[in-house]
Amino acid sequence: MQAALGDLWMAPAGDAYHVHHSGDVHAMFRARHRSLLTDFRATAIDADQPFSRLVEIGCGVGRLLGDCLAACPEIANFVGLDLNPYASRRMAIRPHLPIHPESVWL
Repeated sequence: MQAALGDLWMAPAGDAYHVHHSGDVHAMFRARHRSLLTDFRATAIDADQPFSRLVEIGCGVGRLLGDCLAACPEIANFVGLDLNPYASRRMAIRPHLPIHPESVWL
């Protein structure tokens, strides 16, 4: 299973998903989970021990990380991990987001 997922996400099919579909999927996610960022802020910032770093595994091009940054600018370090090299490169060229992209290899 792990090898099959790696083969999918690190291949041209994974690139095509990020180019053609990830924006629509993110919009549907946000529409269904509007309260997520409010709840996240209550956990990450307003808690007794606020987060200093947020790591998202499988972040794609970093859209949700960008939403988290907008909701919680107090978090000092955002890291996005993704298998797909296209997604990691795309995340790295978003200059308005201080996200440290990393490619993960299986």
